[in-house]
Amino acid sequence: MACVRTVFIVVDVILGFLVGMTLVSLVVLKEAVSSAITANMTEEDAKVALRPKTLLSQQTEYAQTQFQHMQYMFKCCGFLNGTHDWGAIPDTCLCLDETTSPNQTSPHCITEYVMWHGMNTSEEIQVYEQPCFPYLFRLMGIFFKTIAAFQFIFLLCLIVGPIMALAVLYQMRRKTVTQYDTSVKFTAHSSDSKDDELQWAS
Repeated sequence: MACVRTVFIVVDVILGFLVGMTLVSLVVLKEAVSSAITANMTEEDAKVALRPKTLLSQQTEYAQTQFQHMQYMFKCCGFLNGTHDWGAIPDTCLCLDETTSPNQTSPHCITEYVMWHGMNTSEEIQVYEQPCFPYLFRLMGIFFKTIAAFQFIFLLCLIVGPIMALAVLYQMRRKTVTQYDTSVKFTAHSSDSKDDELQWAS
């Protein structure tokens, strides 16, 4: 009986494990589907979703720093409208005189005229023509595709876990039933032998 009780305790633990793994699998599946949808977002939808609600110069200091890092890295300026996306044009939008190798093409620059406050004259500056949205859209696609891939792999592991637990549960159930049947048969056989001995003695 103690052995059977232990088996039932183990079965309860495995069932609890199955329920927990199922709930976690559903959560991971939801997140994986969401990441996959975001990774396959169209360019027009991404423009609406990623477009800053205010001028970039009015964003938080952290957001401005990250955006300027991207401008410096990809030689681009602004989100979609170049310097017009900024209130005050940062230095990372300016085309710098950099020496390039013969096989490397320099970023295409355009000329803009800036009117300084309190001055009647304008200054001619060279800024990067390419906006940063194409690079941002590409990076977003790579990021969410990578996240979705890891989530689906993790989900596969979560699915394999309950299947293995069910297999163990099935094997334990078969073993328990077999032991119980053997015990019952042995008890019945022993009882019959004792009755025969009593009849022989009488």
